[in-house]
Amino acid sequence: MEPAHLPAVTGPGGELRADARRNRQLILQAARRCFAERGTTVPLADIARAAGVGVATVHRHFGGRPGILNEVATAQARDLTTVSTRAAREADPGTALCALLLGLFELRESDRTITDAMTRCSPTCSDVDLDRFDADVHLVIDRARAAGLVSDDFDRRDVLSLTIMVGAVADGLHTTDSDAPQRASTLLLRGVFG
Repeated sequence: MEPAHLPAVTGPGGELRADARRNRQLILQAARRCFAERGTTVPLADIARAAGVGVATVHRHFGGRPGILNEVATAQARDLTTVSTRAAREADPGTALCALLLGLFELRESDRTITDAMTRCSPTCSDVDLDRFDADVHLVIDRARAAGLVSDDFDRRDVLSLTIMVGAVADGLHTTDSDAPQRASTLLLRGVFG
């Protein structure tokens, strides 16, 4: 039930009104952008301003920071699983590992909080099922190891470390060298397959 001081966002059938659906999407897009640029501690007022809505609208849709963080974490889990599933479907182990790493590097370049989702260290990630992502990553790595493409001790932690490295380059040099993340990705891939 909506609090008395806030207008309802649902229509007579209980579905979100068209304007409420639009506002919800605008808020989620703004939250992802703000979190990606500034981390998950960005004030809700900044998210509301970026979405072009009031703070009350953010609260009406998400109930505050935990709700919006959970929605963003869910979207990140979908993004991660999309990358890992695509990689796991590749028949060639080398192509699969490249697809996994490059996909994760691209995600991290555009979303600095994606590594929180990968490690489930974000407070909201306990609600997000990343089991499929984990299974895909292990499958890709196991196939690469069996093919002799990576060392026997290469594992999921290395995938995370490599993703963090590319992210650090993207964060540190994004204003002075827009090609730096791609060059870092290429160097890291050479090292992995060295």
